[in-house]
Amino acid sequence: MSFEKFFQIIDSTRIGDFIARKQAIIENTDPEHIYVENIRGFFGVPHRVAASFCAMAVKRGLFEHRFGVLCPKHRQIVAERGEDENFEPVVTCNICQGLGEEEFQYEPRELGSIEFFRLRETCSTSGND
Repeated sequence: MSFEKFFQIIDSTRIGDFIARKQAIIENTDPEHIYVENIRGFFGVPHRVAASFCAMAVKRGLFEHRFGVLCPKHRQIVAERGEDENFEPVVTCNICQGLGEEEFQYEPRELGSIEFFRLRETCSTSGND
């Protein structure tokens, strides 16, 4: 049996559906903004376990731990920082500014925040930690 035929058989079963769902999750995940919920959905684990996976990925050098602040009107990330960085004193929402809204600059401490992770460009996957 050829590999092509073998994969066609797999694709027509529940295993194929399972693989397709996992592939869709990966394709729809932005490697610059990976949320605990992305990991939870992929592995089908509770939030706490997914958060632990993310923490392990940071420790292993696979992910960068990031924080963002959200525009109060559009709920989009307007600025982000790493663990050892600070936000600028004032951040600009390009969406608000582009729409010509009067208020488009904000102090980060006044905004809602969000935690996320970024896939590191060069990952240490040797497993020799």
